[in-house]
Amino acid sequence: MKLEAKLSDLEMRVLLLVRERAAVYSDADFIPISEIATALGANQADVRRAASFLGGFELVGSPRGRGASRLRADYVTTVKGKLNYFGVYLTAVGENYLRTVEAESGFAHITLQAWEQVKGTVMSIAQTALTEIVKATIAAGVQGKLG
Repeated sequence: MKLEAKLSDLEMRVLLLVRERAAVYSDADFIPISEIATALGANQADVRRAASFLGGFELVGSPRGRGASRLRADYVTTVKGKLNYFGVYLTAVGENYLRTVEAESGFAHITLQAWEQVKGTVMSIAQTALTEIVKATIAAGVQGKLG
Protein backbone atom coordinates (compact mmCIF):
# COMPACT_ATOMS: atom_id res chain seq x y z
CA MET A 1 0.00 0.00 0.00
CA LYS A 2 1.35 3.41 -0.97
CA LEU A 3 0.62 6.19 1.49
CA GLU A 4 -0.51 9.41 -0.17
CA ALA A 5 -2.18 12.42 1.40
CA LYS A 6 -4.47 14.22 -1.00
CA LEU A 7 -5.83 17.73 -0.82
CA SER A 8 -9.00 18.73 -2.61
CA ASP A 9 -9.28 21.98 -4.52
CA LEU A 10 -11.57 23.38 -1.80
CA GLU A 11 -9.15 22.40 0.97
CA MET A 12 -6.32 24.23 -0.76
CA ARG A 13 -8.47 27.29 -1.41
CA VAL A 14 -9.51 27.38 2.27
CA LEU A 15 -5.85 27.24 3.29
CA LEU A 16 -4.86 29.98 0.86
CA LEU A 17 -7.73 32.25 1.92
CA VAL A 18 -6.95 31.80 5.60
CA ARG A 19 -3.31 32.59 4.89
CA GLU A 20 -4.18 35.75 2.98
CA ARG A 21 -6.25 37.02 5.88
CA ALA A 22 -3.92 35.94 8.68
CA ALA A 23 -2.16 38.57 10.74
CA VAL A 24 -0.82 36.11 13.34
CA TYR A 25 -0.63 32.34 13.76
CA SER A 26 -3.03 31.95 16.67
CA ASP A 27 -6.70 31.70 17.52
CA ALA A 28 -6.66 35.44 18.21
CA ASP A 29 -6.99 35.86 14.43
CA PHE A 30 -9.60 33.33 13.37
CA ILE A 31 -11.91 33.66 10.36
CA PRO A 32 -15.52 32.48 10.77
CA ILE A 33 -16.54 29.55 8.56
CA SER A 34 -19.43 31.63 7.24
CA GLU A 35 -17.02 34.28 5.92
CA ILE A 36 -14.78 31.67 4.30
CA ALA A 37 -17.78 30.01 2.64
CA THR A 38 -19.04 33.34 1.30
CA ALA A 39 -15.61 34.36 -0.02
CA LEU A 40 -15.12 31.01 -1.77
CA GLY A 41 -18.70 30.60 -2.99
CA ALA A 42 -19.01 27.30 -1.15
CA ASN A 43 -21.48 25.99 1.40
CA GLN A 44 -20.59 26.08 5.07
CA ALA A 45 -20.77 22.31 5.58
CA ASP A 46 -18.19 21.71 2.85
CA VAL A 47 -15.92 24.45 4.22
CA ARG A 48 -16.25 23.06 7.75
CA ARG A 49 -15.31 19.60 6.45
CA ALA A 50 -12.34 21.02 4.51
CA ALA A 51 -11.20 22.96 7.59
CA SER A 52 -11.41 19.86 9.79
CA PHE A 53 -9.31 17.91 7.25
CA LEU A 54 -6.68 20.66 7.25
CA GLY A 55 -6.88 20.78 11.04
CA GLY A 56 -6.09 17.09 11.21
CA PHE A 57 -2.65 17.93 9.82
CA GLU A 58 -2.38 21.05 12.00
CA LEU A 59 -2.28 23.30 8.93
CA VAL A 60 -5.12 25.31 10.44
CA GLY A 61 -6.49 25.48 13.93
CA SER A 62 -9.94 26.10 15.28
CA PRO A 63 -10.56 28.23 18.37
CA ARG A 64 -12.32 25.54 20.35
CA GLY A 65 -12.26 24.53 23.98
CA ARG A 66 -10.87 27.11 26.40
CA GLY A 67 -10.31 29.69 23.64
CA ALA A 68 -13.89 29.45 22.45
CA SER A 69 -15.27 30.63 25.77
CA ARG A 70 -14.01 34.16 25.18
CA LEU A 71 -15.39 34.45 21.65
CA ARG A 72 -18.63 36.04 20.55
CA ALA A 73 -21.54 33.67 20.97
CA ASP A 74 -22.69 34.05 17.35
CA TYR A 75 -19.53 32.27 16.15
CA VAL A 76 -20.04 29.26 18.41
CA THR A 77 -22.09 26.40 17.02
CA THR A 78 -22.65 23.02 18.58
CA VAL A 79 -23.37 19.62 17.13
CA LYS A 80 -24.67 17.07 19.63
CA GLY A 81 -23.45 19.26 22.47
CA LYS A 82 -19.84 19.55 21.22
CA LEU A 83 -18.17 22.64 19.84
CA ASN A 84 -17.92 22.53 16.09
CA TYR A 85 -15.49 24.19 13.66
CA PHE A 86 -16.96 27.69 13.58
CA GLY A 87 -13.80 29.44 12.47
CA VAL A 88 -10.19 28.68 11.62
CA TYR A 89 -6.82 30.34 11.84
CA LEU A 90 -3.53 29.67 10.09
CA THR A 91 -0.97 27.81 12.16
CA ALA A 92 2.79 28.14 11.83
CA VAL A 93 2.74 24.59 10.44
CA GLY A 94 0.27 25.71 7.75
CA GLU A 95 2.42 28.70 6.82
CA ASN A 96 5.54 26.54 6.67
CA TYR A 97 3.68 23.99 4.53
CA LEU A 98 2.70 26.69 2.02
CA ARG A 99 6.26 28.08 1.97
CA THR A 100 7.52 24.57 1.21
CA VAL A 101 5.01 24.15 -1.61
CA GLU A 102 6.02 27.54 -3.04
CA ALA A 103 9.73 26.72 -2.87
CA GLU A 104 9.25 23.32 -4.50
CA SER A 105 6.99 24.69 -7.24
CA GLY A 106 9.12 27.74 -8.04
CA PHE A 107 6.30 30.20 -7.32
CA ALA A 108 7.33 33.03 -5.00
CA HIS A 109 3.93 33.44 -3.37
CA ILE A 110 0.78 31.49 -4.24
CA THR A 111 -2.37 33.52 -3.74
CA LEU A 112 -5.99 32.53 -3.91
CA GLN A 113 -6.37 34.74 -6.97
CA ALA A 114 -3.54 32.93 -8.79
CA TRP A 115 -4.66 29.45 -7.69
CA GLU A 116 -6.72 28.67 -10.81
CA GLN A 117 -3.71 29.35 -13.04
CA VAL A 118 -1.15 27.41 -10.98
CA LYS A 119 -3.11 24.55 -9.44
CA GLY A 120 -2.27 22.09 -12.22
CA THR A 121 1.43 22.56 -11.52
CA VAL A 122 1.20 22.97 -7.77
CA MET A 123 -1.32 20.31 -6.70
CA SER A 124 1.01 17.32 -7.05
CA ILE A 125 3.74 19.20 -5.18
CA ALA A 126 1.24 20.13 -2.46
CA GLN A 127 0.16 16.51 -2.11
CA THR A 128 3.76 15.28 -1.96
CA ALA A 129 4.56 17.83 0.77
CA LEU A 130 1.47 16.80 2.74
CA THR A 131 2.37 13.13 2.35
CA GLU A 132 5.78 13.90 3.87
CA ILE A 133 4.06 15.55 6.86
CA VAL A 134 1.88 12.48 7.32
CA LYS A 135 4.84 10.10 7.10
CA ALA A 136 6.83 12.18 9.60
CA THR A 137 3.85 12.28 11.97
CA ILE A 138 3.41 8.51 11.75
CA ALA A 139 7.13 7.93 12.25
CA ALA A 140 7.19 10.24 15.28
CA GLY A 141 4.18 8.44 16.75
CA VAL A 142 5.76 5.02 16.23
CA GLN A 143 9.10 6.24 17.60
CA GLY A 144 7.31 7.66 20.66
CA LYS A 145 5.64 4.32 21.33
CA LEU A 146 8.91 2.41 20.90
CA GLY A 147 10.95 4.88 22.72
